[in-house]
Amino acid sequence: MSKKRYVSAREVAEHAGVSRSAVSRALTDGASISPDLKARVLASAHELGYEINMLARGLLDDRSMIVSLVSASLGSPFMGMMLPAITDRLIAKGYAPLLINIGTTPAIAEESLRQVVRLRSSAVVILSGSPPASFVEATQRTGIPIIAFNRDEPGMDLICADNHEAGRIAYGRLAQVSRTICAVSPARETFSMRARLAGFLAGAEALGHAPPRIVRAMPPLRSSGYADYEGGYALGAELVGSDGIADGLFCLNDHIAFGVIDAARRSRRMVAGRDFSVIGFDDVPMAAWDAYRLTTFRQNPDTYADEVLDLLARRLGEQGQDAMVRRIPAQIIERESMKIDE
Repeated sequence: MSKKRYVSAREVAEHAGVSRSAVSRALTDGASISPDLKARVLASAHELGYEINMLARGLLDDRSMIVSLVSASLGSPFMGMMLPAITDRLIAKGYAPLLINIGTTPAIAEESLRQVVRLRSSAVVILSGSPPASFVEATQRTGIPIIAFNRDEPGMDLICADNHEAGRIAYGRLAQVSRTICAVSPARETFSMRARLAGFLAGAEALGHAPPRIVRAMPPLRSSGYADYEGGYALGAELVGSDGIADGLFCLNDHIAFGVIDAARRSRRMVAGRDFSVIGFDDVPMAAWDAYRLTTFRQNPDTYADEVLDLLARRLGEQGQDAMVRRIPAQIIERESMKIDE
């Protein structure tokens, strides 16, 4: 049995009875070619099942239509929301998204960078779940444009939620229904988390309140699942109740909030929205489940994806443009995890 192989541009040219250069012009947007000749080439390409070799074109142009999507936390719910929106838009615009899990070791990070460069990526999108700084620095040295989510390094285009404003809104909303308020942060604070906390503290100051308590949701030593959820669960019993820390909680991501809600319900028979109030951040799909009905800040994946495409078009179409920051308002989604303002 003969081995299958890809159809070449030379075969398309022979089938259409044209030159190899005519095939190239027919398949290049904006190239000079008569409509009849272009139609003949496209008909032959369709009949033979020919597609442009993006890797070969990248070697010729020193850039391909590949956009590398890099993350260190592909399993997170945030990635589960963002990736479909971004990849759909990239494909619709003719780009080829390449998903790279940066891994957990320097060796994996280094090999990931080699893949980005070898494949002549047109751009790199660094998603939340940050790769190490060494990867970012090395990518910048190659000259490949970088678009990053929720980071604060110079020299790259940045897309982030207005985390500071969200924190301020969260404090004000909790202050309407709570006597004592605290924020619950993950063990590892990121740029976004720090901004949310700063806004939360600013919200208290604006109302003339004492600085609220900040509690860290440290994961168990032997984590068996999603660490932020387990960290929130470990804190749940001590956070709420008559002897607890607060009756109003701002959890800096949804999974911490889920852990707190589950632990309070199980250990103290306390229910969010009835016995205490809790606000999360991200609006992952579970936030709308009946078990949680979590008030939270939504990071709209479609908005982020649109910003990626706009920045990509600007970066690849213009030279010498300064790095840009796109700050996206975080919309609060009200659900039943908040007590009613009496």
